[in-house]
Amino acid sequence: MEGLIKYDGKLEVENLAEEVVDKLEWLGSFGKDPAGGVSRFLYSKEWIDAQQALKRWMESEGLDVQFDQIGNLSGTLKGKDTNETILTGSHIDTVKNGGLYDGQYGIVAGILAIKYLKEHYGQPKRNLEIVSLAEEEGSRFPYCFWGSKNVVGMASWKDVETITDFKGVPFVEAMKESGFAFKDESKVSRQDLKAFVEIHVEQGNVLENEKKSVGVVHSIVGQRRFTIEVTGEANHAGTTPMGYRKDAVYAASHMIYEIISLAKQQGDPLVATV
Repeated sequence: MEGLIKYDGKLEVENLAEEVVDKLEWLGSFGKDPAGGVSRFLYSKEWIDAQQALKRWMESEGLDVQFDQIGNLSGTLKGKDTNETILTGSHIDTVKNGGLYDGQYGIVAGILAIKYLKEHYGQPKRNLEIVSLAEEEGSRFPYCFWGSKNVVGMASWKDVETITDFKGVPFVEAMKESGFAFKDESKVSRQDLKAFVEIHVEQGNVLENEKKSVGVVHSIVGQRRFTIEVTGEANHAGTTPMGYRKDAVYAASHMIYEIISLAKQQGDPLVATV
């Protein structure tokens, strides 16, 4: 493990691992749910508290910190060439009773990585930027990727101006109460971004089953969802002969079997579930 330094008998990587765990538990305290896990929804008090705490941490590490107009938080270590940026990070929002790793692991790891690189190598060639994205999950409002869509200039005011959360709170009202507002729909995609790197929990079981600690993603699964209605005909269970029966569940079971069979025939990476 060339290049790693020992402190108090520990390899530096071990100290980093401990710091990651400590910071994950600290960040997970914002929105800690009595029922278990973390519930931190877009523009909630817990969300605001978490973003503000991250802002203070980024500032303490000497990063240039700012919020954009909708609540994405970024911290930048300026490079020698300020026209090019390597971006890392993940989303700060969670599903209800979410875990410590989904989203916030990418944020914590990103900050600590930039801190490490700054301490050991000084000013980078390009800007190194960490972003705590406002939203990804769609767990409060029926809309996903609000954070990243605003980063790349794909967000539209029309998509959110009429939607509400499960309590009837309008998206626009929640955003304004948090101190943010979607003002500039003409915003273009950032031209300085050269790469985006994200550490994220696998949300599967391949690494565990293969006894691997890390994997490199080469593609993202695209989702297609269909609602299919199978209509049958109700008849007496005892007196209707099999030749006359039109049972919807029987027909649906054949469809389900064929869908799964076709996916298995196609093989990885195609997946299907019913």
